[in-house]
Amino acid sequence: MIRNTLKVQLGLLAILLEENLGKEVKRAKVIFEKDKRTELEVELDLMVKSYALDMLAETKQVMGRGIEPEEQPDNRCINCCFRKVCTAGFLYTQE
Repeated sequence: MIRNTLKVQLGLLAILLEENLGKEVKRAKVIFEKDKRTELEVELDLMVKSYALDMLAETKQVMGRGIEPEEQPDNRCINCCFRKVCTAGFLYTQE
């Protein structure tokens, strides 16, 4: 299952490719290799790209206000590369 954070990344990358290459990006392939190799194909339709742009706009607003949003820790924190600097992820860092 592809979560929203990955959909946003894929949507924004698709938009960048479209703008720079002048060709429509309709799908992407995601490869996970943590336990076993898993390949998933994701359709990058207008809804995914619009959602990605909405999240980008929301992120810019948060950055402009300078107020850190309330964290919502979950199981993804365990493998997150930001867990050592994020107050939510810090709870899951084992050191």
